[in-house]
Amino acid sequence: MIAPFLLLIGAAFSAVPVAEYDAVRAALAADNAPAAAAAATTLAADATLDPLMLAPARAVAAATDIVVMRVAFAELSRTAILALGLTPAEKVQVYKCPMAPNYQYWMQAKAGLANPYFGKSMLTCGEGVAIKVAYQAALAANK
Repeated sequence: MIAPFLLLIGAAFSAVPVAEYDAVRAALAADNAPAAAAAATTLAADATLDPLMLAPARAVAAATDIVVMRVAFAELSRTAILALGLTPAEKVQVYKCPMAPNYQYWMQAKAGLANPYFGKSMLTCGEGVAIKVAYQAALAANK
């Protein structure tokens, strides 16, 4: 009985820092690898960061190649959407890029699609989707 209690306590103190996540996304959409690494470093250092997101945030921060960063960002997005759940505390826009090779969804703090998976070469590739769709895809990828 102690383990579920500890999980609930841990969950109460973890969060998805949407602004920091969105800074990583915006940097990747702008093809700015150094800014993406810096933003991911800030995200990984956030004490309230949901533990699911820590490894992918660190992977983005450690990568030197933007393609590798984007693969890690897909996992960061998947874990962020899992952590947010179906009723996020903060309003976010959720998008899907059908051409992305891994997890195809991401969040943005504001409307105005800016694709982090392909950056400037396909900045507006994608469509808005309900968070439920992205959440179900994240769960399916977790199996």
